Amino acid sequence: MANRHPQAMANWHPQAMHDRAAAVPREGSCGSCWAFSATGAVEGQHFKKTGRLVSLSEQNLVECTKNKKYMNYGCNGGLMGRAFQYIIDNRGIASEQRYPYTGKDNKPCRYSASMNAARVSSYCRVPCRNEKALRDAVVAIGPISTCLNAGRRTFQFYRSVKMKNSGKQLRKKRWL
Repeated sequence: MANRHPQAMANWHPQAMHDRAAAVPREGSCGSCWAFSATGAVEGQHFKKTGRLVSLSEQNLVECTKNKKYMNYGCNGGLMGRAFQYIIDNRGIASEQRYPYTGKDNKPCRYSASMNAARVSSYCRVPCRNEKALRDAVVAIGPISTCLNAGRRTFQFYRSVKMKNSGKQLRKKRWL
């Protein structure tokens, strides 16, 4: 993209949807961040398309992709791409209201077509470690799903906006 300030072109920050934004979810001790990332992106895209913000069910993904077909691990981790593929194959995902989050993965999939609140027709991947590609995707596509390895001690003990890694403070100016 030629624009040097892409954030001026599109604002998908939560403040832009403040009046309609869903409450910030609490994952609890279940390692389902991948499901929250996936539903957040689908919620944003659904809002972009319909003007309605619907809170979607992370529990639907936690329980229904913990199998050999999608190879997610429920509360022990998963991948957003596999969650998106489930939503495509399943022709939808339930709302949070119809399939509430429990933060546990000890029950079988309870989804039924009558619970459908949103659909996904396709998804694409942004190249890893390519900040420009990520920026361009946010501008061109809108709300997206992303992840990072939070297993490092710096994330385990995160307490503020400023993070330190190996004793050096990370101060590089970012477009986000």
